[in-house]
Amino acid sequence: MTVVVRVLGTAQDGGVPQIGCGCDNCTAARLIRSRRRRVSSIGVFNPGTRRSYLIDATMDMPGQLDMLGRISGHPLPDAILLTHAHIGHYAGLLYLGKEILATRKLPVYCTPSMAGFLRGNLPWRDLIDHGNILVRPIAGGDRVELDRDVTVGPLSVPHRNEHSDTVAYWVQAAKRLLYLPDLDRWDGFEDVFNDIMKGSDCALIDGTFFSKGELEERRGRALREVPHPTVQETLGLFQRRILTDGGADVYFTHFNHTNPLLDPGDDSRDRVREADFGLAGEGQILHL
Repeated sequence: MTVVVRVLGTAQDGGVPQIGCGCDNCTAARLIRSRRRRVSSIGVFNPGTRRSYLIDATMDMPGQLDMLGRISGHPLPDAILLTHAHIGHYAGLLYLGKEILATRKLPVYCTPSMAGFLRGNLPWRDLIDHGNILVRPIAGGDRVELDRDVTVGPLSVPHRNEHSDTVAYWVQAAKRLLYLPDLDRWDGFEDVFNDIMKGSDCALIDGTFFSKGELEERRGRALREVPHPTVQETLGLFQRRILTDGGADVYFTHFNHTNPLLDPGDDSRDRVREADFGLAGEGQILHL
């Protein structure tokens, strides 16, 4: 019986439509339900143990836990893993507090830096003090056996670390998946990525922006404010063999609301598929 990974969201931290934005993607998403995107997250379910796990606690967590619960049969996961302290990746923890779920000692795995952030700041400290969550620090290079069939590990990645460091996660069952939603740049990280991909069967990687100019053109902001490698850059690095997929299936995720890949009629999607890469879709099932 294979372990199941379900894609629970594929958008950057603000989701689609994003609050206060009238760009083409956000306008279409307000009118057409199928154009809406929840914030990037994945769920892992082991049918053998009936245990499930959530990677990143987004502001869309209520609906995402419903999606995960439809395959796990349980309303809550057995543990949550956090990648970093940017709002789209941990703010959903608030749903676990006494005002809503009032969970009891739900394990939350994160780096020591992220754990320090949660312990040192309200309202997150309340979740710990009231026993809603049990923070379990794990450092880069650690391996955690979540159950008899599922092992995970954090992989340190370069990203804007205003409040904590940032990690990707590999998830190992019979096969291995890499979840890498946020990255500042590939420069200096290529060897680490290529090494982890040698043993990976699937990867979900940062596809925040398609091109360098889209954020300034559509929102009047410079890419240097929120650096991410563009999809165009990433495809070029794969084509030049600077990055390698190692034979794995690679999907882009974490799409900003300005990204033309969100438009089903845009030819940017053809460029990704012609390069033999995929676009992660909400509800998508991957088997490990």
